[in-house]
Amino acid sequence: MKYLLIIFLSFFLSYPICAQQTQTDENELDDDITVEKKSLIILTAAYDEDQEVAERVLSIISDQATSLGRFEIIDRNLVDQILEEQEFQLSGMVDENQVARIGELASAENALILDVVNFGQKGVPKEDDEDEEYEEDEKDETLFSWLVKKVVTESIDEIKKKDTMNDASLEKVLKILSSQLRRKLKELYMITSEVFEVDGAYLNMLSGDNLGLTKGTMFEIASNHTIKTYKGKKLKMPGKTRGLVKIIDVGPEGSKARIIRKWRKIKEGHRAYELKAPPITTDLNFTVSTGDRYELSGKAWLNSFSEFTASINYHLGVIRDTRDNMDGYIGFGTDLKYGIFSGFGANGYLSLNLPFLFAGRGDDDGNNVISIFSDPSIDANLAVQISKERDIVLSASYVFTSMHGPWQWQKDTGSRDEDGSSITETEYAVWDDNMKPEFRPKGFYISISLRRLRF
Repeated sequence: MKYLLIIFLSFFLSYPICAQQTQTDENELDDDITVEKKSLIILTAAYDEDQEVAERVLSIISDQATSLGRFEIIDRNLVDQILEEQEFQLSGMVDENQVARIGELASAENALILDVVNFGQKGVPKEDDEDEEYEEDEKDETLFSWLVKKVVTESIDEIKKKDTMNDASLEKVLKILSSQLRRKLKELYMITSEVFEVDGAYLNMLSGDNLGLTKGTMFEIASNHTIKTYKGKKLKMPGKTRGLVKIIDVGPEGSKARIIRKWRKIKEGHRAYELKAPPITTDLNFTVSTGDRYELSGKAWLNSFSEFTASINYHLGVIRDTRDNMDGYIGFGTDLKYGIFSGFGANGYLSLNLPFLFAGRGDDDGNNVISIFSDPSIDANLAVQISKERDIVLSASYVFTSMHGPWQWQKDTGSRDEDGSSITETEYAVWDDNMKPEFRPKGFYISISLRRLRF
């Protein structure tokens, strides 16, 4: 049995009548500003035995496209009526002339075949000569054909790692397909808006609930295009980027945004380009307590422009113990952050640092021993912007407690298990004076971080 699905994406591009004139009225929006939803036609091939599966995939794509708010799903009854009236045969591949005709009859200016998704009985694409021909034609595929092929292939590969394709694993594929399709559909139709009012750290821009925008969506602001002439041809060149904004309120056809980062002045009429995802923010931190502790740590922030957020940390350093020895340690942890203020190229926030560390040293019997410890702290931080993508972060930390486990090592018993591996047992460290070394890091620390944003 084969599952066969054909999907059409049709884009309805409407232009004002005067857009065809050689000059555009200065009061009209440029044709690259997103003002309308894109119409979407979704059809399934007429394979009765596979129709149920095809319909389920169709429903997933339709639901995700509808929930995004930027696609207009053309009524299925209308499409079926068109197909019936025009006697289109969908039992095989639809050629470009048929697709264009369907789009025209459904009031769409253009129509594109996404591609055929073909599964074997166990969910694995059939390996035959057709696959080889497909690979040869891969260079000519559209972004739309890549979309479904990529998403479905990744979904199938993920399931193949766990078991063969059956009803249960098909359900897993459909769930993975649903989550990935939403992101891919968004990438296919990114919104370009325009700033029409600026008031201090806030601005108003075109596009709102009519295009599915939601609070938290981020845009990069750039100045208008410039026109350059090369060999007699006029070229539209992109303007300079100016800042990042985040939607804080959504109206029917417009939105209010807050400027969260700026490196050039933002003015009315500037472009706003939707970001695919929030910026990736990473820190490289240096902590020094002269003679007692030195640490290099890194942080990767999750959605760093939210009021509440967290990071994934790693730690590498040395610390003095109560026996006056500098012990090395390594570990991981997290920061829980709460923003206090933002403005004038700086932002302040409080954070709770929760590390989980492994320290190592030698005991008095020559054994290499390890101990687990943690020294959580409350940090006050000030991030100062120094360029478009870089900040310096100054932090004052107070370690309010510490937790320290026993020093231990793994002793080889001389025996082996069924697999031939050595059997070990845990032994406590040996200290001649019965005084185990401890860490007492309580107190204040000053650190500096270099921050980088990628968007």
